[in-house]
Amino acid sequence: MIREAGLSDFAAVLALEVQVYNLHRDAHTGLIRSHMDEAIFRKYFEESVDNENGKIFIYEEDGAVLGYCVTRVRDLKDHRLFFDGIVLELDDICVDAGARGKRVGHSLFERAKAYAKEIGAARLELTVWEFNKNARKFFERQGMAPRMTRMEMNIDAVSPSARPAPDRPAEMPAANA
Repeated sequence: MIREAGLSDFAAVLALEVQVYNLHRDAHTGLIRSHMDEAIFRKYFEESVDNENGKIFIYEEDGAVLGYCVTRVRDLKDHRLFFDGIVLELDDICVDAGARGKRVGHSLFERAKAYAKEIGAARLELTVWEFNKNARKFFERQGMAPRMTRMEMNIDAVSPSARPAPDRPAEMPAANA
């Protein structure tokens, strides 16, 4: 069964999000924090539940939450490139590792697609990380196709984990004489 999320779903969604977080952290150790900050995720979750410009859908079976997806509505007006219109962005999707291959993700994707139609969206968009080949294949099977590629280059030679906290000034390195 797919339903809209409520604040009481936080613990179940957090448990799923940890799976996704760890996958991304392991693939990008210099970019993703070494541990997930529950308070930050709680704020994201609560704002997403209370967001009038999107919904969180929960896939639940026999009382167990097996997956969720977060959607965001973007109303494009006077964009320098795109025609005016509504776009639904699939901001986050997660299926429990033990439920993968059982059409949970497909069902959530179909619900997001139906929501896009309900709100009159012209397109459904999402971002998928390059390393996540399984997710890319899944989305392609759903009918998604790449439109652009986001690229990056690390400039700062200092690892993010080695940077000082914002409230603590960096120590100056000793000058080489």
